[in-house]
Amino acid sequence: MQELFDYCCRIMADLGRLTGFSYKEINVIVFVFLFPIIDVILLIVFLKLHYKHRNQRAFIKQLER
Repeated sequence: MQELFDYCCRIMADLGRLTGFSYKEINVIVFVFLFPIIDVILLIVFLKLHYKHRNQRAFIKQLER
């Protein structure tokens, strides 16, 4: 587990060097902005697919009658 953590820290430090941001700034960008945005997008996609699937099941049940 420690190796994975160290690897992720190295990636974020490298991103910081490439972009000119500090490690802490990259950390904030990733965990305060990017992940929540991705979570909201995935939730919206999930809900759309859920309702689409639910409506399709209802339609199929109507056809079976």
